[in-house]
Amino acid sequence: MRLDEEKKLKKELAKDEDIILNIGKEGKKGDKYAKEYFESEEKREKQVADIEKEILSKKKKDQEYIQQLGKMLLDRLKVIELPSNWTYMVAPTDIGIVMELFNGKKRYRTAFKASFDRDVDINAVDVFALRAMHTAEKPEIPDNGIILPN
Repeated sequence: MRLDEEKKLKKELAKDEDIILNIGKEGKKGDKYAKEYFESEEKREKQVADIEKEILSKKKKDQEYIQQLGKMLLDRLKVIELPSNWTYMVAPTDIGIVMELFNGKKRYRTAFKASFDRDVDINAVDVFALRAMHTAEKPEIPDNGIILPN
């Protein structure tokens, strides 16, 4: 199984490298490729956002809506790939979402109440994912309070 993951990762890296080389070309060829690539990415992101909004609008019961928000947050947390020593937990409650981050030493907990406005709630999910990423990337402050340069 590990070999399959490694092959998949190598394929993705080769694809990304190819994209970077094509975008980095000088002149009109590079400009054209960059424009096409970023337009297609923007279009794909818009499609994903539209699908998420549609899914949320179909959730009639409050609990189903909140559970779907929790699934969306979990999907975003999987994409950002937190460092290996960090774990996370997402728990839908009766009124919203609770997210907990833990690195073995410190535990961070945050929550939001669902507004049932799709745009606002999707934005809150995005902010939570960014907050998790920034929290995990933040350097740890030692007990003596001094951070030494590398």
